[in-house]
Amino acid sequence: MKGVSGFKKGLEVYGYASVLGGGSGSFAEFVSADAKVMALKPKNITHVEAGGIPAYRD
Repeated sequence: MKGVSGFKKGLEVYGYASVLGGGSGSFAEFVSADAKVMALKPKNITHVEAGGIPAYRD
C-alpha cells in the first residue's frame, strides 16, 4: 500500500472500484481501487449493507 494513508492492511473497507474502461462489475476478495473512493466500513453493519450506502471520506 505504497503512498496510501488512512488505511491499514486488514481493515474492512467499502467504496467504488471501477473496472478498466469504465462501468462497474463484480470482484473477488481483493481488488485495486483508488483510496479516494474508499471508506472504512462501520463495524455495526454488514458488507451487504455497506454496499447500499455511498462511500464518504473527509
